[in-house]
Amino acid sequence: MGCGLTERHKGNRPLAAIVSKMPRERAGSGKLSQRLIGKRPRRDVSLVMCPHNERQEVGSTPRSIRPPAPHAGGPFFIITTGEPPRRPKVALVSRIDEPVSNGDVVAHVGAFGVVVPIRTTSALRGPVREAWRDALTDDEPHTDAVEVLDSDVESALHHLSPAVTTAAIDARAGQLAMLHAAALADPVTGRTAVLVAASGTGKTTASVTLGKRFAYLTDETSAITPDGVVLPYRKPLSIIDGGHLKKQVAPSDLGLLTTDRECRLAALLVIERDPQYEGDPVVEPLETVDAIAAIAPQSSYLPSMDKPLHRLAELIHLVGGAKRVRYAESSDLEPVLTRLLAATT
Repeated sequence: MGCGLTERHKGNRPLAAIVSKMPRERAGSGKLSQRLIGKRPRRDVSLVMCPHNERQEVGSTPRSIRPPAPHAGGPFFIITTGEPPRRPKVALVSRIDEPVSNGDVVAHVGAFGVVVPIRTTSALRGPVREAWRDALTDDEPHTDAVEVLDSDVESALHHLSPAVTTAAIDARAGQLAMLHAAALADPVTGRTAVLVAASGTGKTTASVTLGKRFAYLTDETSAITPDGVVLPYRKPLSIIDGGHLKKQVAPSDLGLLTTDRECRLAALLVIERDPQYEGDPVVEPLETVDAIAAIAPQSSYLPSMDKPLHRLAELIHLVGGAKRVRYAESSDLEPVLTRLLAATT
């Protein structure tokens, strides 16, 4: 079945409508692209990330408040103009040379080909570097700094993760297919499975379970080049630990594998966990139009890409078609990935 814009998904909206409803840019982007940083004048604009319960006015009246793309993980981004706002409690994105807090840049984090600097106080330097140690790099930054302003370690790390993800995604908007998905690779061959799912539906659990057999690339955003290279983002995993905030744990602390091989897309799976399901996982091939309808809402900046539906279709065709997998426990996925990632002759 083709992926033309007039195709319908089982009688629902046209695929073109699905894409047209998606954000064409991140709400209140914390990233000024490198080609614009040197061209646009410095404006009296502040950008903060606030928890859901603090979406009210920050400083002056917000110019716009819009929900972020699906991968954002909860917090909203707010642009305010006019008088400088009060200091936010969680995180702030600032120009690398104009810090708002008194902290220093304590880490450069690599995320699918870009480097995001993190600025914080000396008290948080150790916890930040420990949580992000598997993504640290000595390369020069590509984005503005993400500042950690919360004095509580657990809260600071909890909110830092989506802020770093946002900065990296903004930097690669329109360049890569960025899916809300985990990615796990055969550590020897680099053949990679991308597991697409909405927030809170099993990506991190699958990464923790399967990452001891397959190399962990990410549990949050799978960024894929046009020719199928899956770029790593070895961020800390957000683990439910009994509290209202998720604990941020470095992949190596969980015993997850890594690989130095170039990782290429070999399987594209839409995963659906059903704890009540009994039996072996059900693997269902998806028609191209159904795959696009399932994957497009779990993507970032899709409309900013050239021919976005065609780009998704090309990735789907690259792996011989996407599949939907219904399963009960993440361990049930191991034989599925083993079979799909087996080297072809």
